[in-house]
Order: sequence, then C-alpha cells, then structure tokens
Amino acid sequence: ALEAVGSRLVIMGGMNPETLLLQKPTAIILADFVRREVMNEKLLKEARIEVLNISFEKLEDYPASIRTVARAAKVPERGEQMAKFSEEMLNELQKRVGSIPEDKRVKVFYASSPNGLETAAGNKVHDYVIGYAGGRNAFPPGSALNKVRFKVSFEQILEYDPDVIIINDREFSEKINTLPGWKMLRAVKNGKVYLIP
Repeated sequence: ALEAVGSRLVIMGGMNPETLLLQKPTAIILADFVRREVMNEKLLKEARIEVLNISFEKLEDYPASIRTVARAAKVPERGEQMAKFSEEMLNELQKRVGSIPEDKRVKVFYASSPNGLETAAGNKVHDYVIGYAGGRNAFPPGSALNKVRFKVSFEQILEYDPDVIIINDREFSEKINTLPGWKMLRAVKNGKVYLIP
C-alpha cells in the first residue's frame, strides 16, 4: 500500500478483493493487465472504494496514469510535474531514435523466465521500451495476440539470433554463458547480455 496525504492507495496485484478490503484502502489502482474476473467490482463499490483504472500498455500512457494517481492522492501539482517530465523524456527519446530505419535497429530478445524460453509479446510495454531504446523486438508484434508473455523454443531464438539479450532472472543471467546452444547466439558471443530489474 502507498500512503499519500491522508489517502490510502493500494496497487492491485495478486490480491483477491476480500483480502484487499482488509487493508481498508480508500482507492485502488487497477492496472489494465489485471484480469477483470479477479475483481468483484460490486463488492468494491458497496465498500465505497474508488477504483482507478490505469493503463500501462504503452509508455505514452504513463503521463496520464501519473496524473490520475496524483489526483487521487491529493497531490495534483506533483503529479503534473512528474507527468510533464515523463512527456519530455519520451519526446526526447523519440527524437533520438525515431529516425533509425527498422532494418538498422538492434534486434533484442527479452528472456522473461528462469529458462529463458518465455518472452514479451509485441505491442506490450517491454516491446515499447525496446523500441524507445532504438531496438526492435526479436519477436515482433503479432507473435502472440492478447498475451503479455508467451513461450518460445530455443530453435526460434536461434533462428532470430538476437544482437542483444535482456534477462529478468538473475540465476539464468549468470549461467547463460555456460549453456549449450545459448553460447552459439551472437548476443552471448559478443557479451551483449544484460540483467534488468
């Protein structure tokens, strides 16, 4: 829970509505990737809890989401400062990388599981981050419709042979250089493997 100027905000994660009510929030931040079936919106309405529907699908959505949360937390001026900063940074990034042709962009594979065989679908937030950094997702938009992440085979990764691999699993990042097959990938050979939070 996030305490802010007399409000009690809860960011909805894997918590069911009944457990959430025990936290006595005055507002709930509901991200667009949270499955609606886990929410009992009638129960929340009866408890007079404000539900803030926030979009995290695209980086361009973040400034508006910041403003929404800041208004609920009764700090709209601070929210406006942060939202404007976000917009300025996004515009600056777009200026720097927007002119790079698609075929000249670095091909990036995002490994998001302990064995590296799961990745971010195109048109999801990880995909947009890769694009803003001047890269292109090894698994482009349309690879997995309506999914945030999906499984891939090592053969598919080998076929794409990414220039860069980013990993969100520390254990996998520490052993990728020793794994048969993975050592053949261009990114691993060139030391272009990075652990991210």
